[in-house]
Amino acid sequence: MEKCKRYEAEGAERALVITPYYNKASELGMAKHFEAIAEASDLDLILYNVPSRTGCAISVPVLEELVQVPTVKAIKEASGSMAYACSIAHLASDDFAIYSGNDDIVVPILSMGGSGVISVAANIIPDQMHDMVASYLAGDVDQAAWLQVKYLDLIHALFCEVNPIPVKEAMRQLGFGVGGYHLPMCEPTPEHAEVVRKALAAAGVTRESVR
Repeated sequence: MEKCKRYEAEGAERALVITPYYNKASELGMAKHFEAIAEASDLDLILYNVPSRTGCAISVPVLEELVQVPTVKAIKEASGSMAYACSIAHLASDDFAIYSGNDDIVVPILSMGGSGVISVAANIIPDQMHDMVASYLAGDVDQAAWLQVKYLDLIHALFCEVNPIPVKEAMRQLGFGVGGYHLPMCEPTPEHAEVVRKALAAAGVTRESVR
């Protein structure tokens, strides 16, 4: 709540807000958590559902309640479950967007009414991730699916260790000065660094290809 107030004062328009972690919430507590954040500022909120990181998820009933909050505008769905994506698809509207939080299922999420992706891979293949979504939304499903499949090995390589270690290694290999790591993040193993190198080469990604 304090961060939303501060960032709003500094000019932010939206906030990506994660579920509570460690202190797991009940259904009621989960709803109250996000409702309190919404009441604290006028920022539009993107809810972030990533149970692999936080140990808890936003249930469908809670999400159905939260979409009634005027400033709750979207969800970043990163559970990796297409069953969950299907179960919330009916909530997609002009007032509430569903964004994929997993680069390997962008097109499937779009097929269920998704609006796009909040992407890791876009750090190194921004044009390709943009074109994947734009093609689908323009009706060229075949092109979108082709791009999804073409870059799938690279996308998987970017998750060979805990994010953001591999994508930072990829950017370093491409010659970008991204600095070091802060614990508990640390350098990838040599084996995983090689996985990233091979995936970049196979996908034809170079520093010059990254805008």
